[in-house]
Amino acid sequence: MNSGQPASYYEQLLASVAGISPPTALGAKPTEMESRIHEALRLTRLLESRKDFSFIRLGDMDLGMLLALQDGISDPFGALAVSAINGTQPRGSPGIGMRHAPRMAEAFKSADYVDFHQRLWPVGDLLPRLELERRAEQHCNPDAETSYLLLTWVETEFKQYCSRHKVGFAGAESRLLECLLQDQQFLSASRNYWNPEDERYFHQIRNDGRTLDADLDQIKEDLREFVAQTGIDTLFLSLGGAAKIIGVELSRECGIRTIDFGAMLRGLTFSGSDGHAAARATHSPFYYRVPFSVYMDALECAFQELPPEALLAKSHAQLIQELQPRVIGWTSTGEGHSLSEEQAQDFHESLEIYLRRYSGMFGRNVACRTERLNFLHYCGQRNLTAEGRRYYRMFRWKARFADALRFLRDWRK
Repeated sequence: MNSGQPASYYEQLLASVAGISPPTALGAKPTEMESRIHEALRLTRLLESRKDFSFIRLGDMDLGMLLALQDGISDPFGALAVSAINGTQPRGSPGIGMRHAPRMAEAFKSADYVDFHQRLWPVGDLLPRLELERRAEQHCNPDAETSYLLLTWVETEFKQYCSRHKVGFAGAESRLLECLLQDQQFLSASRNYWNPEDERYFHQIRNDGRTLDADLDQIKEDLREFVAQTGIDTLFLSLGGAAKIIGVELSRECGIRTIDFGAMLRGLTFSGSDGHAAARATHSPFYYRVPFSVYMDALECAFQELPPEALLAKSHAQLIQELQPRVIGWTSTGEGHSLSEEQAQDFHESLEIYLRRYSGMFGRNVACRTERLNFLHYCGQRNLTAEGRRYYRMFRWKARFADALRFLRDWRK
């Protein structure tokens, strides 16, 4: 909850089920995967059974929007929807405002397959409140165990599916992925997921998706033109809440398969931040590690006009990405850490590259200095670096000194 501010509608929803939150939003990867693998195969067969097929997912903020529409709430997220430059703090937003909620509701009514994400907290607990009518012949995940299915589908079906189809990728990380796929180290690390000879196309969303709410219909027309020009039969669309609307509508209008791809573009690029934002991502799907230097080369190629403070923030998010749990085909929240010996070594090797590449930016402007200090604070709190520990000790000393001065002033009164 935002200090000093009334709770938003969405925060109230979370508070209403806070007592039954699991240790992580999704929980651990199941040890028994047979039912998930079987459902992933069923999804592939459904996709290939028709030329026009739409797959969408009910994320936590999607559900928040639909419940707000149902309850007549005009601004369910409040300050939660605001993004800022901060490479150490996880931040997310639905990307679109409530004026698009009726189209989103229609998308969930008419999509061919909906993954209701019951496994994801708080969706499973809030879903019974949603009034959504769907036809009996439409498809969905059978149960909570087979929800959040894309994590498994990408692990078991994605590579073979892409080899059989003419596919396109659209999102804020599309150009980044295109740059990475030209790098031999990336191709080696990701060989279980990409065939170098496959035919695939990439579309970077206008303004990198930062104006998604205002430009939704223009973005849809951009994508219609992309489909027409390339002749793709499958569109993987990572576009927040807008992917539900655009995916379902384009599937029908263009006669193609559309997949609401969500964070999978981020997972397949090993990104610690969203393409449109200079802040840490709220969760991190994992399939393979991309070396820091390879990733940052591709990032600078894909986003050549990033201001220095944004580039610095993204580099910090990528360093922290080295510490995220590495469970193949699963995701971890932005608060998760895994300090294995291998990951600690990866982090410190990446840190050396970061210092060589970006130390000249540390004092470039006020925003860069603030971002650098935020990173030192993060490292000091978690005992990650010697410089971070020194900074954090000084920070705590100054805080105690300030508290003592306030106490003396109050005592003299």
